[in-house]
Amino acid sequence: MFLVHNIYVWCRVFYFFFGFAGLLKDTLYTNAILTSGLILFPAVLGVSANLIFLEYVAAGVILYFVIVRPNESERASFVSERTRDLIVNRTVHDALIKEKAHLLKLQNGDEFSDQQCAKQVIDNLDKNKNGTIDAEEVI
Repeated sequence: MFLVHNIYVWCRVFYFFFGFAGLLKDTLYTNAILTSGLILFPAVLGVSANLIFLEYVAAGVILYFVIVRPNESERASFVSERTRDLIVNRTVHDALIKEKAHLLKLQNGDEFSDQQCAKQVIDNLDKNKNGTIDAEEVI
């Protein structure tokens, strides 16, 4: 179990390494996970673990193509990685800075606790007053 949980650590190592080396840019996360698995599976399942793993992946891909019979755009979508933008959303960042400035103006010398400041920010961002900040409210 310890070795299986280490896959996360190895994934981060390979993600950094592949990113630093400029390798596999379009499928960085997927290849980091696969490489991590290929390193740790033999320790958990024995010598033939990598062969079993690669057969499992190949069987999954083949079954997808046989059962689903995707068209060209579905096939392209199947084999492409959907990456996330890891940079802070500028609109959200600017809105939070604006709210922080608003809180400083509200303070008027009074000391707010961290909880009071957080509640004030959430109340200001929660435009429909439902108690949660929806995606539409921060955009």
